[in-house]
Amino acid sequence: MYISERRKRMKKIIIASHGSFAEGLLSAAEMIMGKRENIQSYGLSNYESPYEISNLIEKQILEKKDDDWI
Repeated sequence: MYISERRKRMKKIIIASHGSFAEGLLSAAEMIMGKRENIQSYGLSNYESPYEISNLIEKQILEKKDDDWI
């Protein structure tokens, strides 16, 4: 893949954490940069287990294989 092709691809960021740290970090970033559609946050306080978060993230990545994930 050429560099120019990679630059055209959407960059997606996933933040995952214990408790609500991920959501808090995203909230702080959005206060500075504004709403970001390409950033997702998953905190364990909102889900039953880490496996649930892992499954959601894996599903997201598989659905959008052409995006660059961080």
